Amino acid sequence: MKFSKSVDSLYLSKLSQQIQQLPSDEASALLFEGSTIILFAGHLDIACQLFVKLQYGELAISGGSSLARPLKSIIPGLCNCVGVSSLREFSLNEDISNIKINGIAKKRLDFFGFLLDSQIKRWWKSSNNLIGVLYHFGHFPNAIKRLQSGVLREYIQISQTQALEFLDSVNQRKQEPEITASIPTVEDWQSFLLKWDKEIFENLDDGDLERYESWFPGIVKRKSCLNRGATEEEVNELEQRLQTRLPQTYKNFLFASNGFTILNEYCELSGTNEINWLFLLDFPLFPLSQTGASQF
Repeated sequence: MKFSKSVDSLYLSKLSQQIQQLPSDEASALLFEGSTIILFAGHLDIACQLFVKLQYGELAISGGSSLARPLKSIIPGLCNCVGVSSLREFSLNEDISNIKINGIAKKRLDFFGFLLDSQIKRWWKSSNNLIGVLYHFGHFPNAIKRLQSGVLREYIQISQTQALEFLDSVNQRKQEPEITASIPTVEDWQSFLLKWDKEIFENLDDGDLERYESWFPGIVKRKSCLNRGATEEEVNELEQRLQTRLPQTYKNFLFASNGFTILNEYCELSGTNEINWLFLLDFPLFPLSQTGASQF
């Protein structure tokens, strides 16, 4: 995962826009990128909230992802810094804004801080991807705490306000993308069925044709599984007989081809004269008035 060694405020803004628009797996990779940068900017509590989303929920990193191991390596040290045993505990904490590094530990870090700072900057300059930098911090948890002092601030120009805005944007991401599928038209069905019909016969050998000729003589003779399209009257009569309204996409299929025979002994798409409720096909003497079918 390549990254720029100098990060400005526009970086998070671009990431948040992409996260809003992309599918979950791609959005997760970008969230990992943004979360890691916010961690390196020294906003540990906000980074922790973002890492919660990378471990649980819709944008969680899958176990098979190349990002799963670096995420796992950083979590223990990060949890130790914010004073929780796990990210799950952090996600359930109602007052996360008040979580601070332990005071005694912070004084000890300040004493050794100058030694860590030069090493942290060296990691940042020498690594060519975020995963490599993250692994360094995973092996040296004390360096994570040092990030709060702003050791990388000269390279990462991201304020706490900007980090919070990124978090808010991620929280507002729609959990389910809008489905805007259109209903196939009669022409759509005709085009699809013609291609399917052609493919069926192109894959039959002489032995298949000989076998199917005894079952479907008319279809094999004309070399087409298609039927003439149903009329409006035939579809209306079918709806009256079933005492229900058919979905428009199904009616369009019938208008394109009033049934379709797939050349095998198991599957056939019935036409308007054969379509019926399944239990009536099994029990033809069962009165329709007792079936509970929806009325017009």
